[in-house]
Amino acid sequence: MGNEEGMDAFHPAINKIAVNFTCRTNAAIAPVYTCKTYIFGGWNVKYKAGTLFTNTNIIVPLVASGSSYSANLYFKTSDSNGGSCHWVAIPKSSR
Repeated sequence: MGNEEGMDAFHPAINKIAVNFTCRTNAAIAPVYTCKTYIFGGWNVKYKAGTLFTNTNIIVPLVASGSSYSANLYFKTSDSNGGSCHWVAIPKSSR
């Protein structure tokens, strides 16, 4: 795999307001990460540079929340060798 965009989805509870993406590169010294959320017809996008051997956290807001909505999450790295990303939804009181 290379730097193709990865995708995941979930149904955010009503108190979730953002997603914290934790990104890591496979080989690039200074990768650029793109993290996006899409829900209820609205996009939010954040870009951030990272470094090799460290995790980079990127918080991206959700346009809406509620268990009847489906939130799509997208991750991409500029590293041609790929990378990894984990995410967690952030409740209103944690931000």
